[in-house]
This record gives sequence, C-alpha cells and structure tokens, in this order.
Amino acid sequence: MKVNRIAEIEASIQRHKMLSNEELCEMFSISMQTLRRDLKVLEERGTVCKVYGGVVASDNHVATSIPSLHERLNAAEQEKMKIGKTAASLVEEYDVLFVDSGTTAYRLIPYLNHFEHVTVVTHSLYVLNALAELPNLTAICLGGQMNSETRSFQMEPIDYPFTYTKAFIATVGIDENGCTNTDLIEGRIKQHVLNRTQRAFLVADHSKFYSAGFNRFAKLDQFEAIITDQKIPDKLSKVLKQKHITVYD
Repeated sequence: MKVNRIAEIEASIQRHKMLSNEELCEMFSISMQTLRRDLKVLEERGTVCKVYGGVVASDNHVATSIPSLHERLNAAEQEKMKIGKTAASLVEEYDVLFVDSGTTAYRLIPYLNHFEHVTVVTHSLYVLNALAELPNLTAICLGGQMNSETRSFQMEPIDYPFTYTKAFIATVGIDENGCTNTDLIEGRIKQHVLNRTQRAFLVADHSKFYSAGFNRFAKLDQFEAIITDQKIPDKLSKVLKQKHITVYD
C-alpha cells in the first residue's frame, strides 16, 4: 500500500540520514515519478528535506552546498599546505596521478617541482593553474563543462579512458561509513577514479571529520591512507585501524 511504502521510505531516510533518488527507487522498486510524489508527502510533514539528486533527514545536519570560493581558499591555509607536502612525499617518478578538485588536493602540486617523469590528470582548474608553473610535469585535463562553484570541469566519467598509479581524492565530509560530498557529478568522477587507480589517498583537513554532504561517494576501505593535519577523533581512528588504513597527520 502507498501509506506503508511512504512510511518505509521515511524510516529508511531516517536510518541512513541521506539517500539519493536512485538509491530510493532501487530500494522500493518504484519509478522516479512515484518517488517524487512520496517525497512531497514527507517534505510536507517536515520529516525530510529534498536536495539536489536526493533527500536527507530533516533533523540531520547535512551540507547541501559547499562554502563560498573565498571562504574555501582562505580556510586552513597552513594545514592544507602541510597536507600537500605529505601527499607529494608519496609520489614517485613515472607515476600517473589523479589529483582531485577542491582547495586541498591541489596543494601537492608545488611540491612536485623536482620530478621529470610524472603525469598529472585532473579536472580541477586550480590544479591546472599550478601545473602551468611546472613545465617538467605532463598535465592532462579531463575536460567538460566548468562548474564555477568547484572550479572543475565536469562530464560523465564513462568517457574518461585513463588509469592511475595513485589518486588523491578530496571530500566534504568523512565518518565511519565513508566519504560524502555535495555534487553528484563530482561524486561520480571520484567513484570512477577510485575504480581505476592502483592506490587511493584521501586528503582532508580536520574540519572534514564528521562533517557530511548529502552524496556518499566512497567507503573508507577504498582508500589506502588518509592524509590530514591533526589527530583523528578516537572513534574514527579505531575504525581506520580495524580496516588497516594508514593515517598521515
């Protein structure tokens, strides 16, 4: 019955805190049109909030957008440089790197100035600008339409042919269940890269721990290590140790 289905959808959203429209359609074997009608009922009740591409529980603090570009560029500058230096120390000659978008991952680029045979693949305008100062590196842009909010080029990742030796992935939030962000296409690009890299590293300053975006794009065990700037909270640290994930802090 419709009433039972709506109640079950509501319970699932409350339990998971955030779900995409695709996940809900698959979970309940319903069409997107039916889902939209059901979510409208729940939204009117005030128990859920619709966001781009999905839905979140209304009592859960989940980011639906990222801070302004000016705020992101000026936040935790020294911490991000520390993360960049540590990330660069993991790079070796002849690596093919994926460097993610955002204001943290690109900080590793200036520390690659001594390499001669490293290729960097990216969709980030920040990374490309930094690479323009280092002609000793090979730079490849994934291409697509530029998202002015993230300063990244986006298109469906099915069109990307590359594989990588190492990938440095950014995130809006991280908890025991994995990583989240606020842009579905960015999330799909991250997923695509994680499936095509030999080694994956998560780069995240301390503000990302227990923050949350509405789109979950990865589980913790998809990463070999996390590169951060401060001691990780004990509860999360315990989970990382259980999963044998290295922490560089």
